[in-house]
Formats: sequence, C-alpha cells, structure tokens
Amino acid sequence: MPRDGRYYPRGLFAGLPGVFPQDTRPARVLQAGPDGLVVDLNHPLAGRATSLTARVDSVTPKRSDTGGRLSHWLEEMADFGPGMQARRCVGVPTDFSGPEGPARLDETDDALFYSKARLIGHVDSQASINLCDIYSKRLQPGDKVLDLMSSMQSHLGSEPDLMVTGLGMNAEELEANPVLARRTVRDVNASPSLPYSDGEFDAVVSSLSIEYLIDPRAVVHECARVLRSGGRFMVGFSNRWFPTKANFLWLDLHEYERVGLVLDYLLESGCFKELWTESVRNWWRPADDPHVRQTWISDPVYVVGGTRV
Repeated sequence: MPRDGRYYPRGLFAGLPGVFPQDTRPARVLQAGPDGLVVDLNHPLAGRATSLTARVDSVTPKRSDTGGRLSHWLEEMADFGPGMQARRCVGVPTDFSGPEGPARLDETDDALFYSKARLIGHVDSQASINLCDIYSKRLQPGDKVLDLMSSMQSHLGSEPDLMVTGLGMNAEELEANPVLARRTVRDVNASPSLPYSDGEFDAVVSSLSIEYLIDPRAVVHECARVLRSGGRFMVGFSNRWFPTKANFLWLDLHEYERVGLVLDYLLESGCFKELWTESVRNWWRPADDPHVRQTWISDPVYVVGGTRV
C-alpha cells in the first residue's frame, strides 16, 4: 500500500493521463486511503525557488577509445532526486513506516558480523574527498569531534586539527584510523546509549553507517545529548553498504528519500535547528578504482546536518 508523502515510480500509476508503465520518474503520494490515492505528478522541485551556479574545475582531454556522450547536465542534476528530501508540507511528516517483519535480512548478533576487520574504504576515493569537504566546511580547528560508528576512515582529512574520538564495532579498524585520539568499541544496536558526558563534543559525525541502525531515533537523541549547545551534527551516506545488515526500510527508499528520512530523524527529535542537506553526484570515478569498468560515475555522497539547540 503506498504511504503518505512517499515517492514511487510514475509507472505504478499507469492509466492516468500521460502516465505509462515504463515511466520511472518520481511521483508523490499526497494522501493514501481506502477510497483511493491523491498523487502529485509534478517534478519534486516544482514551485521551489532554485538557482544554478557552474564552475569548471578541470578539463581532461578526450581519449579516442572511450566513445562519446552528449549530456544535458541541468537535466542530469535535477532529474530523479533533488527536491524529494523535503516534506510535502511544513510540519507534516512523511509516512516512513517500514515493512512488517524482521528489520534486516541478517538478524544475527552484529558483534559476530563485525568481529572480522574490514580494512577497506566503503566508498571510492573521490566520494571520500567530497564527504571530507562537506564536513570540513562546518568544523573548526580544535573541535572535539565524535566519529560515530567509526572504522579505519573518518573522512575528516589526513591530519585534521581536531580532537577526534572514534566509536565503532571493531578494535582493529579503529586502531588503523590515524586521526583518532580516543577509541571506543561499542555496539549501539545492542545499546544506543553513548558512554560520554552531556555536552562533551563540539561536533558529531556519522559516516556511511546510519542504514545499519535498528533504533536510529534513539541514537540521534544520544548524539544530541553529548553535543554542546551550538554543536554540529552531520550524517553522511552513499548508496553502498553491507546488504544483509542494512534495514529493509532503507533498501526500499529512493536515494533522496533516504535524505528525507534522516532529515526527519533530526526534525522529530526537536533537538536541532538550522537543518540542511547537501548532495554531491556525477563526479568521475577515479581511474584506479576497482569498479571503474562497471561505472564511470563516482559514488554519490549525501549529508544531513543541523545545529544543537
């Protein structure tokens, strides 16, 4: 059953004027009930003031063996996503209720799954740079930062002028992370409470892990507790994860709806102001990346953030 505020491929509503089964563009359900649906077929950015700024960062000579493509980049950037993260009306939450039954495909103890160290990056190097750039714009030298659900990478730069505490599932991964000044091994799915004092940190970042949480709202409240007033909370994610451990709701959502879901976590908590989202897509995948033959596009990066009230 379609849910209020959610987006679905237009083809699901085939039979409406101008809508065909193969149409994958997003359409939003405004109201779902026993008597039928109210569906908005407009582009998600319809009615929203937008601006576009373009900057040439680099020019690369075209190789003769790569074929060719002529892209309409404004369409590439605006289609299939931007605008979907916003609620349909101010103060009206989206129905992000998940499917019934188990939360994840693999419900075994997370401690067993993460007992083996995975000393690899979870996004390509360009995506990691993009994530680092977004974080760095909102961090100050000397900040006390909690890197929540940390691993061998913090995406905070190689030598940041920060005091970083890492909390993660695997001690070996944390030891391999050179930016951590303190390390804590803890399973926040087993217990969402964080072993830190109220207002201890200037910033909390959580990278590439929010999709694994069983009770993300409780964890967001704990992040708010350990942040000082005016502290910054940032949640970054992409479209890569361990599929058996990501929750089913996350897997069911469009990438930009995931941005809306995380934004709702912060809104529902009542602990944050000045909420924002940022997305970075369509960079070239690094030539030395092992997946470059499967796709030339770098992993997308999405970040949701806010300031502690």
